[in-house]
Amino acid sequence: MKKALELLSCEGIRENVDFNAFAFITDFFVVGSPLVLLGLLPNAKIDNLSAILDGSLNKLPGCECDTIDISGRALYPVPLPVDDPIGLLQSIVDALTALGIPGLQPLIDLLEVIILLGEDVIAPVIDVLIDLLATLPNVDLASLCNLKAVAFQTLPGLIPGCTTSEITYYQAVRHKFKCLLGKDCEKDDCNPECEECCCNEGILKELAGGNITGTATLTAGSLSLQGAEVFGSIGNVIVLGNEGENKVYFVCADAVSLIG
Repeated sequence: MKKALELLSCEGIRENVDFNAFAFITDFFVVGSPLVLLGLLPNAKIDNLSAILDGSLNKLPGCECDTIDISGRALYPVPLPVDDPIGLLQSIVDALTALGIPGLQPLIDLLEVIILLGEDVIAPVIDVLIDLLATLPNVDLASLCNLKAVAFQTLPGLIPGCTTSEITYYQAVRHKFKCLLGKDCEKDDCNPECEECCCNEGILKELAGGNITGTATLTAGSLSLQGAEVFGSIGNVIVLGNEGENKVYFVCADAVSLIG
């Protein structure tokens, strides 16, 4: 994971990344995003993180290989309807209605009343729930050894000044990653003997080697991805992307537990 994070210092990536839009995923906590209820969201949703990440990567890894300087709230990985609460409630109503069970009608009626109240009423309730799930309100350091995955967002919109074609910040970062993966950034490795997480050759071969679809569906710790674009791998970290939400993911191959 350290080598993957070091790529963020490379020209073509560093200036296009929003370092205040990160999420850090472990087995038991998530910093930078609550989880969302993926199964009830539209099929276009690629991950189970909120659409806007709010964790920060404060400093790129130096010679230390055991910790990383971050900030954000540590949340228990309990899914919440954070991105589209009205749409989520409507999906639940539709599913309950389709069952055709008379005894569920009072619950359906209650949910429909809540939907009519609108997002302005529901959003503050969700904010309270997120505060209740926060186990640490201010995180300063994370253990690199326990990070299962890292997600981050590029800057939004188009890069100004491009004369030949319109290029988004995400597209620039994706292009740079695909050029770099499998090659070394031109920088010294100040601590080449740092231990990486355990190698998992089968997972790497399946997802980043002979993957003819160019996409991956997987779980790693609390993170779930569906149809994410595979950029490649560095060491035993798989690099994936999500153009719809300008997100890039670093996933430790050893943390991958399920593949779809």
